[in-house]
Order: sequence, then structure tokens, then C-alpha cells
Amino acid sequence: MRSSNYEILVVDDDKGMRNLIVNLLSTPGHRCVTATNGKEALETLSLKRFDAVVTDIVMPELDGIALTRELLKQYGDLPIMILTGHGEQYSTATAISAGAREFIQKPFSAIEFIVRFHKMMREHEIVRALIAQRRENFISLPEKIKIEPRQEVSESFASEITPLYPNPEA
Repeated sequence: MRSSNYEILVVDDDKGMRNLIVNLLSTPGHRCVTATNGKEALETLSLKRFDAVVTDIVMPELDGIALTRELLKQYGDLPIMILTGHGEQYSTATAISAGAREFIQKPFSAIEFIVRFHKMMREHEIVRALIAQRRENFISLPEKIKIEPRQEVSESFASEITPLYPNPEA
């Protein structure tokens, strides 16, 4: 399982907040690219693949909720963390129902942000590993199943059951 060096898209119209998040994520070795709104984020994602997105909710042109919905349509299981300073307008339920994996209200502590980000990524890695394992097991299933011809199955079954139920006519 991978646990470091993620490529992360950070989306926020507030330059100070973008810089803070980039600093928090860059310190443990992650690489960050920034966008100032949802529209710019979609353009950036069309050019480069990212491991996760951290986005604000309230932004011009395309807000974080609409961005999250669009990202999940296009990129399926992309982990998305939503941040907001407008907790009274947006709830955790709103963010999660849009498809975000994490929701955090501003202001937040650096430790809370890092812990929640890494928790989101760890859960994502676990789910991907389980899906890959299931896929591998499903693909190799025909090799594991030996299909016997009907006659052999009948003879095998008869030899196993005869000691339990002897033929009364014999």
C-alpha cells in the first residue's frame, strides 16, 4: 500500500488558504498543484492525473459541491476532501452526499487536517486493494474450479454415498 508522495490538486479561491494547504501537504512529501476555482480544477484534471483533491466549497464559477459531483462522474473513485468556512450553509451531509470522502470546517488545526487527509487516503488505498484482490480472485476462479464430466461426478457421488445408504435390493 502506498502511503506517501501523492499528487494532490488543491482548489481554493483564497490564496492564503491554498498556500497553507500546500505547505501542510508538501511537508510529508506530497506534490501539490493549485487551482483557484472549480472550472480551473476541471481543466487541470483534464491534463494530469491526481491521487486526491482538496477543495473549498464557496468559489466563483464552479463551487466545491458541483466540482465534487463532476469529478466523481469523470474520475469515479477519486478521493475528495471538502473544506468550508461556511459551516452554517453547508453540512457534512451535503458534502458527503455529493461524494466527498472527508469534510472539514475552517478554521482547523494543522494536525486535524493532516490526520483526516491521511485517514481518507488510507481508506482509499484499502478499498482499492480489496477491489484488486477480488478482481484477481474472480479472474483466477475458472482455473481453481475443476469441472468434471457428468458421468465422473455421478460415479464419484455414488461411491461416496453408497456406504451411507446401502442398496437394499443388493
